[in-house]
Amino acid sequence: MHITIYKYFLTVSKVGSVRKAAELLHVSPSAISKQIANLEHIFKAKLIDRLASGIQLTEEGKILAHHMEKTIREMEIARSRIDEMNGTLSGTIQYATIEGVAKDWLFPSIKSFNNSHKNVHFNGKILGSDSVYETIRSGGIDFGIVMDTKIPSDIEAIKYFDTRLTVVTPRNHSLALKKNISLKELEGHEITILNPEFLTRQLITAATQKLGFELNIRFELDSIEMIKHYIEDSNGVTILPHFCVTKNNHDTRLASININECEVQKCFTIICKKPGRHLIKAADCFIEELCRHNTLE
Repeated sequence: MHITIYKYFLTVSKVGSVRKAAELLHVSPSAISKQIANLEHIFKAKLIDRLASGIQLTEEGKILAHHMEKTIREMEIARSRIDEMNGTLSGTIQYATIEGVAKDWLFPSIKSFNNSHKNVHFNGKILGSDSVYETIRSGGIDFGIVMDTKIPSDIEAIKYFDTRLTVVTPRNHSLALKKNISLKELEGHEITILNPEFLTRQLITAATQKLGFELNIRFELDSIEMIKHYIEDSNGVTILPHFCVTKNNHDTRLASININECEVQKCFTIICKKPGRHLIKAADCFIEELCRHNTLE
């Protein structure tokens, strides 16, 4: 069976639409529909259900997609190993990451790596830590980057980085000159903060409950970058992991104040993967470079 058919079927299964898959693959929707029909004939099973909102895989389709992904993965590894023998790194590095580390750590590292290794491609997702774990478990990515107090027992840690929570304000804010701050000092301020799905919010909620008070939370968002823009324009206050505010570009207009360490549970930013997963050489080399160019200190 031709590998192109695999790619057609897997793309449809991932985007949930024949039309969207056709746009991504630069082919006609009819060409994809014809190949799916051929697959259904070969396997004598219905592989997709067509819905008003798109398509979804049948149980038979899910089984086929799972094994197709493994086959394509093995071919990718084979190609990578052959290229290694000829002194070249190649292949696609698949990852999922939390938002906070992407802009100032992960993306610059990808750019640098791509400049040196033209045959390496990246395929990434921005997710919450729980979703990163699920994608690792499914075998869909080579590595993930999460923020957690500890990782689940079925996930393998590659590298831990100490992570602090900080109060972030515009530089003209009354709190901006402080080097350290207690959460109690925020009691009279209106707070913009990440929503409860984020570990940052969970740790702050646990800390304030332990201290016996509640923050005056007036605005919740699910985007770190949007929170940073909002508090700058509103002269507001937020709480973020320390690496979310850097001295680069836009962030020069924001101040970061360390929260007293004894008040908040210790947490980490962690590069991790599925135990036993074989990484292509390009992925191994990229992770090593990512750790060398660590900006999370």
